[in-house]
Amino acid sequence: MKLYRLGTVSWQDSQLLYHALPRLGREGLILLSPGSPYVCTGYFQDVEQEVEVDLCRQLGIPIFRREVGGGA
Repeated sequence: MKLYRLGTVSWQDSQLLYHALPRLGREGLILLSPGSPYVCTGYFQDVEQEVEVDLCRQLGIPIFRREVGGGA
């Protein structure tokens, strides 16, 4: 398995990388830090139930629903 040590990347790039490996059919361990806060929920989670959406909006924190991985 390949190890990817990427340091700090944008939250968008972090999700892009997490989704790219499975779509390419590759295994890997990605170590990174998102450059800014964001909320990431699972594909089947109820965002309104799991996340304080209004607070995220007030604070400018993006909410992203991912296609890979487990729960929030």
